[in-house]
Amino acid sequence: MPHKNLQSALVGARQTLDTAKFGLEDFLRGDSPERRDAGLANAITWGRTVSQSLQNLKTFVNRDEFARWYAPWQAKLQTDEGFQYIYDLRNQVLKEGFLIGLRSAEMTISMNTKDLKPILDHPPPGANGFFVGDLHGGSGWEIKSADGSKSRYYVQLPDTVKLTFETKFSEPTAGTHKPAPSEPIDRLLSRYISLLNEMVQSAQKTFNGSG
Repeated sequence: MPHKNLQSALVGARQTLDTAKFGLEDFLRGDSPERRDAGLANAITWGRTVSQSLQNLKTFVNRDEFARWYAPWQAKLQTDEGFQYIYDLRNQVLKEGFLIGLRSAEMTISMNTKDLKPILDHPPPGANGFFVGDLHGGSGWEIKSADGSKSRYYVQLPDTVKLTFETKFSEPTAGTHKPAPSEPIDRLLSRYISLLNEMVQSAQKTFNGSG
């Protein structure tokens, strides 16, 4: 539904930003690989939609004033190679329905093996080994099926187990073949969402007189 006034357009941009923030939170703190992957996809797709939704303001403000305001923000988004990779990846997710490959860059684990005893004492049927911290930051059991195939059964680690890790994109984008950035995904996405947050706040202050 088209926005009826400036306030509605600003609220729409803020709500879109909030959705991207929820995606980032799921990626950073999700308790399963599926939730982290969904969070990553949401942060990427809805993050790009924030800048697009701000274009709706042109209907209700002076277009020259909007262009002067938007230009420096657009420059920040376009000159950052990591942000441009996210932009291309967003198109890939929307058009082809899949994320790019990921790779683990660095991992730190702090725990006492006794902390895992309650989990290790109760393996699921077919368990073939326990792992802590895979590519998605998940932990659990490797399950070997009767046909020899392997799958993973994820569990929630105790709070006493401290696991930190870095994940990076590993492949060029499918569309324009932009090379994967060297920056860990959590830092890149956090910078991206932070800039979009500043952008929305600036729009509220510039065009609505409120922060």
